[in-house]
Amino acid sequence: MPKVDRFFYVEGGEGDKEVLFIHGAGGSHQNWILQIRNPLEGYRFVSLDLPGHGKTEGSPKDSAEGYAEDVIEFVEKKGLKNIVSIVGHSLGGCIALWCYFKGLDTKSLVLVSSALKLWGAKAFNEPPDRYAICDSLFYDWRLRAQCKKGNIGLFNLDFEVLKADLKAAENCDLRGFADKIQVPVLFVYGYFDKMLPFWAVDESFYLLRDRAKKVGVEAAHMPMVEKPEVFNSILKNFLP
Repeated sequence: MPKVDRFFYVEGGEGDKEVLFIHGAGGSHQNWILQIRNPLEGYRFVSLDLPGHGKTEGSPKDSAEGYAEDVIEFVEKKGLKNIVSIVGHSLGGCIALWCYFKGLDTKSLVLVSSALKLWGAKAFNEPPDRYAICDSLFYDWRLRAQCKKGNIGLFNLDFEVLKADLKAAENCDLRGFADKIQVPVLFVYGYFDKMLPFWAVDESFYLLRDRAKKVGVEAAHMPMVEKPEVFNSILKNFLP
């Protein structure tokens, strides 16, 4: 199993351009497996498990800023030197932004089902119903059915991990830092996303203005899983 110190990761592709993928709340590197298995020519795709997720050791954090410090540690230990984009899903988008603000060098940012403020995020006091989560994650009924059967390992079933992640997502509000973002930003969102309101993306897009692009996909909260070919094409057209 590929590990760097305590961090588990997967990678695919060859090239001197590196793309770092960060999963969302309760997720793992599996969120990006359809990208890792089909890397774009000339790029090296890397996806890690955050602490307390998947196969990475450690405890979950209740802040995106805290996770960003872990990601930067991973990048340094992995020896990534030419990151052309940090791609974050949902909470992972907020973590990607914090990585940028903390000085992790990248030429672009891709926020998937994410925004400068994660409107709609809510920390639960009780374990949420799996069926409800699956219905929110996917628009395609076949993927919803597979998710409900437990055949899609996209979110961590440890409630304490998910609870910490959702608190981090609920507290994510980086709108006041919009003028500090000086690299191109791509927003990829699902037309049928029940977790992040479409106007949250519009708000962030407006704040960034000429530095941002946004692309909608016929999907819910997991466009990179529901429409991998479409998503990969969007990524290809945006990456430096």
